Amino acid sequence: MLASTLIELVDYRQFNITDDMRGVPLTESELSERLDKIAKRNVVTTEVDIIEDGDSVVLQVKGDREELNRNNLTMTIGLGLFDADVEKRLIGMEKGETRTVKWKEQEDVVVQVKSVKRRSLAELNDNIITSLNIDGVNTVEDYKKSLSEEDLREKRLIAVTRHAIDYVLDNSKFNIAEQDISYFYDLTLKAYANLAKKEEMTFEEMSEKYFGKSEEELKTKIREDLYTTIKYVLIAFEYDKEKPLISMIKEEYEKQVKDESRVHAQTLEEAKEKNPYDYYMLAMCRAMVQIRIHEFCKELLKEELMI
Repeated sequence: MLASTLIELVDYRQFNITDDMRGVPLTESELSERLDKIAKRNVVTTEVDIIEDGDSVVLQVKGDREELNRNNLTMTIGLGLFDADVEKRLIGMEKGETRTVKWKEQEDVVVQVKSVKRRSLAELNDNIITSLNIDGVNTVEDYKKSLSEEDLREKRLIAVTRHAIDYVLDNSKFNIAEQDISYFYDLTLKAYANLAKKEEMTFEEMSEKYFGKSEEELKTKIREDLYTTIKYVLIAFEYDKEKPLISMIKEEYEKQVKDESRVHAQTLEEAKEKNPYDYYMLAMCRAMVQIRIHEFCKELLKEELMI
């Protein structure tokens, strides 16, 4: 049981949306990245004359031993699935060309290039856009406009939700007990230490790799963030009185640790020690509050977002 208490909870339903709560429009570079994702679904294969890295080739191979003789040997240059050195020696050969190469560092064979095919992205065009079957979107320009508008709608909802959450956190009144901070700080450090051990890293290495911070910087941030995290927990407990969900968090936790104990061949107690319920609850309570306010904002913006 927490020593911290919720003194006064602001009702998120009293939050007022303002027009300035919006995100930044997509840049041309970001829009191009979105378009590239569509292009990558439409790959064109063409016959080419000279072998380059990444090409698919069909070869005829002749050697002194029977097992070296191959007709229609197919390989993709550069993957190394056949033999990296052999593949490298084929780069630059032309379709129809015959060359003697060292085969797997053992003996010479005669290789003839029968076919060279190259995969490349299709140029995005109106036909590809039409094939997406998006209502009212039939051209590349239509699709660009649709992407930009959808992105702005998503950012609008995210911005409004963020402001609504901040409204509740900043205007409610809490008494945050230092003993709760210390307790959850120790739990969090232990969880991060387990992560570092699992990744075969020191705590410092893990901090740099996953958080871009020194060990001391990460520890400072963990302690600072816990003041907000405990606020989320207190709010979640209050919301639970209206619509019970905490029991579901407990059930989900029990299921997860059972799965972990089975996968990692641990006892249930060992799995719970590595992933304590109280630490698990911190993240779930935060998510519970965020989802509840997000759904409220989504409903408020329903007409504007055309949901």
